[in-house]
Amino acid sequence: MTLISALLIFVALILYILGQLFLKHAMESDLRSRRFTKFFTAGLVAGLPRGPEHALRLAAACGAANALTPHSGHLDRAEVERLLAEARVEEV
Repeated sequence: MTLISALLIFVALILYILGQLFLKHAMESDLRSRRFTKFFTAGLVAGLPRGPEHALRLAAACGAANALTPHSGHLDRAEVERLLAEARVEEV
């Protein structure tokens, strides 16, 4: 095996490893995105009885609270309430 062949194999291996890391990160990001959407929707529906502005604020708080936790399907009520207090709805 020549030095150039060994170098090409080494570069191919590095590119393969980087590709696998990128795919893993992309899949984890997609999972977080889907979790955010589910909890955003749940917050929107739960907040509708108190009006559209409250529904949007609660939706954002629920989605963000779930995205902040590493556990799928988990919400910390205190975190939702903290984020709800900070959430703002602005007309654009």
